[in-house]
Amino acid sequence: MLSVRNFTNVPRHNVCNNSIYLVTVHSRVNDTKTRNKWRHLYGTWQDEYKFRILFAIGNAETEEEQALIDKEIRIHGDILQADLIDTYRNITLKHLAVLRYVAVACPKVQAILKMDDDVAWNVEEASKLINTTIETGKIHCDYRSNHSVIRDPKNKWYVSYEEFMGNVYVPHCLGFAYTVPRQAILGILDVAHLERFFWVNNADFSQ
Repeated sequence: MLSVRNFTNVPRHNVCNNSIYLVTVHSRVNDTKTRNKWRHLYGTWQDEYKFRILFAIGNAETEEEQALIDKEIRIHGDILQADLIDTYRNITLKHLAVLRYVAVACPKVQAILKMDDDVAWNVEEASKLINTTIETGKIHCDYRSNHSVIRDPKNKWYVSYEEFMGNVYVPHCLGFAYTVPRQAILGILDVAHLERFFWVNNADFSQ
């Protein structure tokens, strides 16, 4: 069962106001440096192209770390902190938290552009793709079929047979960057609670 309903911190309301889309970036709690780089590189384009950047994180491990996050949130107001352990294998839950927040708190946001924090992107071209996403109501992504399941325990993407029985994933989007229109966000949330948790976010959300 997939469900994330609690948040430790939510961003300011102006993250959603006057925004056609949100750029949602999965981030590690202690990676302030990368978040600041994103703010510097892309923050100045937000008003012109009517988007906002939203960083998604999990819970801090220590009170000191949480205090730093609280300060960063007060300064920038662009962090969504879900009430979950901030580990790589919780990326699926982190993404679900973003979708739920957008669905409930951002009724005027028409789409999201999900990005990994190590991806460089062109704001103008991304905005054109968002318009296509909104017009067609379809997810746009790097689509893969016949993607083999990795069974090497030493590999970062190792998946056991207990987690996934087949040797090939169903067709799915790669997770480094993709767009999701609002109607698809709502559709995913409608069925997410029926699904069994699977940590490989690429295969779990877009199949």
